[in-house]
Amino acid sequence: MKGSVDFASLTQAIPLDSIEIKGLMTADLTLDGDYNMVEQERYEDLQANGLMTLKGFEFRSPDFPTGILISEADLAFTPRYMELKTFMSRVGESDFSLKGRLENYLAYALQDGTLKGTLQHVSKYINSNELMAMSGEEEVVAEEESEPMGKVLVPANLDFVVSTQIDQLLYDQLTLNNINGQLIVKDARILMQALRTNLLDGNMVMNGEYNTQDTLKPFVDFDLAINTVDLNQAAQSFTMVESMMPIAKHANGRVSSKLKFSSLIGDDFSPVLSTFNGGGQLSSNEIEISGAKVQTALVSMLKDEKYGVARARDFLVNFSIDSGNVHVEPFDVNVFGKKANISGSQSLDQTMDFLIKMPVSRSEISSVAGLLGGSLPAGEDILIGVNITGPVSDPKLSLSTEELSNVVKEEVRKEAEKLGDEVIKEAEKKLDELLEDEETKEKLEEAGKKLRDLFR
Repeated sequence: MKGSVDFASLTQAIPLDSIEIKGLMTADLTLDGDYNMVEQERYEDLQANGLMTLKGFEFRSPDFPTGILISEADLAFTPRYMELKTFMSRVGESDFSLKGRLENYLAYALQDGTLKGTLQHVSKYINSNELMAMSGEEEVVAEEESEPMGKVLVPANLDFVVSTQIDQLLYDQLTLNNINGQLIVKDARILMQALRTNLLDGNMVMNGEYNTQDTLKPFVDFDLAINTVDLNQAAQSFTMVESMMPIAKHANGRVSSKLKFSSLIGDDFSPVLSTFNGGGQLSSNEIEISGAKVQTALVSMLKDEKYGVARARDFLVNFSIDSGNVHVEPFDVNVFGKKANISGSQSLDQTMDFLIKMPVSRSEISSVAGLLGGSLPAGEDILIGVNITGPVSDPKLSLSTEELSNVVKEEVRKEAEKLGDEVIKEAEKKLDELLEDEETKEKLEEAGKKLRDLFR
């Protein structure tokens, strides 16, 4: 092959049904061999040499309205490999620049063999939301046995090692900057090794995989280390955070987290929360929370406006996630100027069941009408339990019956001990006074004499 093809001229020769195509391909390529070599997979005996270039290529169709633009591509062919010297393209808002070496390309092209290679990928901007929505606006009715629309599948006959550098990537409402690391594309999987990025004013290191070997049930399995990200931005930008921790929308502060999780991926390329499993840690030096409905309920129950703003300091939370249900192990945190202990769970439907053990002044407890049938005696703060139940949108707060009962019993015991001590001291005092009385002394001496006479 030696010559050029102007793709725009194809529309004059072949009916393309609303397909727009243009661009100039030039080739100076020699392929020499016979089909026996292909059938016997003796690809090394095939001779392939030359160069192929593509410039100003554009393609659009009703099924692919965004289209693809390849401004420049240069491929050099040898019998063993195909070298991608230049590949610069744009798909919608996203740009891609690639170079590298592709091996086994003849087997891939002629008999659906595995295309192997190493690639260096660079992008200034990728809009993954747009890329995932490229099925177009027309409604598509899928048959029962067909693959669900929207899933991004990894071809099984690719074996690439890709080093990647992306200046900025948009996913959902989350913007990631300075992404770099290594991707291994193999066996219908994308393995991510030490993939680093800046996000939410912090940074993240990710290891894991996106697996599409079961085309109907693709899944992810990740290990994340997230450092000092803005919690409020995370809730506003990442729907998964808002679903699992709605209170984050009312929080200001930075958190760090270590998280391992696996989940099926849905048609919108988001995790299917009912299959979300994992666990990890969440830590922060300080977070301020205000305006959450839990706080409003706490203010109402304890008749104190100070509970409307919570500043949690120096905490480390261990949690696990089972089928989208979050279980929080008991942890200590400095909040409302006091040390509190929190534990509990939140179900997939955002129903809470938490217990907060916290020091509360006696006046705050006594102010709850009819709770104890009277006020507690003055003294230091007492530790009580507050149950938080119900949906996140309408939480119900109550004092733990068991905790409250223990508080009352402890106060009664202390009062009894105190009264007992006072009675004993009063009795000892009266006894001392009685023994010092002269008349009592004489009576005791007389009684002593009589006792001695009885035992002589």
